[in-house]
Formats: sequence, C-alpha cells, structure tokens
Amino acid sequence: MKHLVDSEEWKEFDLLHPDFALEPRNVRLGLATDGFNPFGNMNNTYSMWPVILIPYNLPPWLVMNEPYFMLSLLIPSPHQPGNEIDIYLKPLVDELKELWEEGVETYDAYRKEHFQMRATLLWTIHDYPGFALESKIGFINHRAYLPMEHRWRHSRLHNGLSEKRKRSLELQVGKIQEQLDRMPNIILGKHPSNKKRQLIGEPNWSKVSILYKLPYWKNKKLKHNIDVMHVEKNISESTYGTLLGIEGKSKDTDKARIDLQNMNFRHTLHLKQRPDGSYDKPRAFFSLSPNERDGFYDFLKSVKYPDGYAANISRYLGKLKRYVSNRARPEGSIAEAYILKECINNWSLYIDGIETVHNRRERDEDFGESSEGLIVFSQTARPTGGRRNDGNLSRALLDTAHWYLLYNSPELEPYLNEHKSTLHNPTGEAITQIQRQEFPKWFVEHMNRLKVSESLEATKLLWSLVNCPKPHVKEYTVCDVETKVVLEGGTSGDANQNKVHDISDVDFDMDYDM
Repeated sequence: MKHLVDSEEWKEFDLLHPDFALEPRNVRLGLATDGFNPFGNMNNTYSMWPVILIPYNLPPWLVMNEPYFMLSLLIPSPHQPGNEIDIYLKPLVDELKELWEEGVETYDAYRKEHFQMRATLLWTIHDYPGFALESKIGFINHRAYLPMEHRWRHSRLHNGLSEKRKRSLELQVGKIQEQLDRMPNIILGKHPSNKKRQLIGEPNWSKVSILYKLPYWKNKKLKHNIDVMHVEKNISESTYGTLLGIEGKSKDTDKARIDLQNMNFRHTLHLKQRPDGSYDKPRAFFSLSPNERDGFYDFLKSVKYPDGYAANISRYLGKLKRYVSNRARPEGSIAEAYILKECINNWSLYIDGIETVHNRRERDEDFGESSEGLIVFSQTARPTGGRRNDGNLSRALLDTAHWYLLYNSPELEPYLNEHKSTLHNPTGEAITQIQRQEFPKWFVEHMNRLKVSESLEATKLLWSLVNCPKPHVKEYTVCDVETKVVLEGGTSGDANQNKVHDISDVDFDMDYDM
C-alpha cells in the first residue's frame, strides 16, 4: 500500500458515499491524540493531550509531514482527561459535522473558481492507553484465547491454576451497535449524578464516544488505528525497565508482589517480613545480574536503526515539548508558538527565491561529495558518524574494496563476461569466487596490452581501476550513501535497487590514482 487511498476502508467509504467521492477536492482526515509530559523527564507529573488532524489529500511523500499537521485541540490537565475527553472534543466534532453536512465555500486557485469543500474523518490514531480512555486494558484470563492444546493453558505459573475455559465469542459490529443504541444518555463533566459511575448492564461500555455524533461514523468498519510504533515503545520500556529494575519503569513493584501474595501463588516472589517490620524483596528469576546487565547494555549499544526510524507523530510531540518556554503556563506557550509556526509555514508557501521549510533539503537527503566519470564513483556520500583516526588498510581489506569496485562497475561488465568465458570450473566452485581471485590480475594484463597498442579503449578512468586503491584512508562509523544508510558492522540496503551489499566494520574514504 503506497498511500491510504489503497486501503480497504477508503474504498469502502467511497462506495457508501459516492457523492462525496465524486469531488476529489473533498478532504479526508485522520485524528491522532496522545498524552505527554511537557516538562520532559522532570518529576512534575503532568499529562497534556494534543489532538492533531492529519489531511490525507496529499502525495505519499508529504502526507505525514509535520508542516501539514493541524493542532486542533490542546487539552490542559494535570491528569489524563478520561471520559471527559468528549467535552473537549465537542467543538471539533461540531465542526466536523458541519464540514460533512454543509461544507465550506473554498476558492480553488488552480481552477480559479469557488466550490463547496466537504470533509470527513476516516479514523483515529493512538496507542492503547489513548484507545482505552473509556476502559481499562488488562490481561486477566488472557490464556483463554490460546489454542486448547497450548502448553501454557496447563501451566500453573500464571495464577496457580490451569486454564480450561474457552475463548469468548467475537461480537459482530451490528451486535455492538445494538448495545450502544441501548446505552442511556450520560452527562459528562462535573454533575451531581457523576459521583459514582457504574457499567451499564449488559454491554461492557461506560459511554458512547462523541464521534458517533458524526452521521457516517456508526457504519465505518475501521474506526480506530493502533499506533504500532508507540505500543512497541511502551512495551519495550516496561520490559527492559522490569529486567533492569528501573524505578518508575519496572512492573515488578512492591504492590505487585503483595497482589501475588493475596492471590496465593508464586510464593517464591512473596515479600518476606523482617523482625523490625520492614520487608525483604526476593530477587525474581527474570531480574538481571550485574554481569547480565553489562551484556545487555553492550547489546543495546550495538543496535543500529535506520535513519528516521522514529514516527513523525512522536517527533511532533517532541517539538511541542520544546515550545514550552514558560513552565507555569505550558499550554499557553505551546499555543503561542504553534500559531507563530503556522503563520510562518503558510507565508512560506508563497515565497520564492529563499530557503523555506518547503524547499530545503530533507534531513536525510544526500548532499555529500561525488565524482564524475565511472558510475560507481558518481553516487554521493556523506559521512555522519564519528571520525576515527586515519590509517592504512590491510592487504586483505584493500583487495576486498578493489574487488567490490571492479564487480560493481557497469563499465567493466563486458570485461567480466569476457574473462568468465575463459574460465574452466571442473571442481564446481562458484564462478564469482574464481573471478574474485583471478580477474584483477587478468584485467591488469588486458589493460597493459591495450595501453601498449595505444588503443582508445584504455581510458584514464579504466586504467585507474587497474590499480588498487591507496592504502591511506579516513575512517567513519556511519555514512549516508545515496538512499541507503551504511552502519558499522552491518549491511547497506539500496532503496532504489533491490541489492544488499556486505560491508566491513567501518566505512572508508578511499582514493585512487587517476
């Protein structure tokens, strides 16, 4: 799927609402929300919830770019809004409803005409906590969803009991909608009737989302998208926080140990009371020893990620944090900085001749040095990692680098084929390995014969490849090469061609005699 227009939900929506689909200028939106602490890692507990609209009427390379995000709401609260999030969303939902039913008169500068532009909300995007603002997510009785023959069903390590129950039936969308239709009207916010809320009878819902006020929402098959990257991040933090015993991140808390004791299983993990009334916390089998921690740290240090690995939404939240200049008024700081940023962004769309956010090179766009001549030297290269001490390559690494250039130069393909036709392979050894050993010497002799006969075929560029690279090199740990990122001790994958090249432990800036 190259663009969201290829998704089944987009196509299904077009079938249900053909009048909307016939106007390509109608806007389709995604809604993303997530809580974050504007004070970073400070001890001040604070949860701010931005609500971001993402327009999808853009080409794939622009559709998730930060300049096109619209900060529609900024929910201020020391705590997450919970069910009261609908109160903050009401003005936005009213506008979305108006944009769907009536639209807004808009000027098309390309066609030089006015038209009635409408908009729809395709789905929401959030992590699991955002999805569960109206309910808690837990893993109680989760083993019931395993196959009946699964060994964990018979294990007593989870809660001291084996699991014999069958998984619950999956509710059809229509059945869920019937339950929601029977939900009574709940008054949210500060109200005398809200002192103590209970679940409403049969359905396991605490309320009906305010998004159901949108006329098309109830018939959508895909209403919510889970931000996989965010979920993976949260689970990873909890996992290594528990393994390393990081305070505030570990799930192996004193309260969790007391719960185990109250549930009367996993007795080896129960807290042991000392004579003075304090408690001793037995070491869990999953806790890492100091030596194991050192090994884990070394592993984390060795992991390399692709450039731009973090999601754009997470980067955007990080940018909102940097907008906080007044810690006493974080929401005002963010709102003021966002409005200024929006004004500059819109203004820059109509300015030519100067560098703006819309015409400057991307952060990971290659702009390194390149050489003319042979294709293998024409790609740009930009060292981005740490510079190591300059030194000389060993004979083995020089031969490896030389063979890589010979084998990957399109100009040498006729010579490689000519040499291959002269080879005999009685042992069945890979022909490429034989060429790797014999072609460099054959190529030197072939070029020497052409040079002696003063053939025009023996160009200066080809003669440069006859000789090995100079042994003196500059060493870097990371280097961007065209559309691929070369990492220390890994492989480099070309985004434009389906080729993967093995590389050595470091990247070298080498030179040839021309």
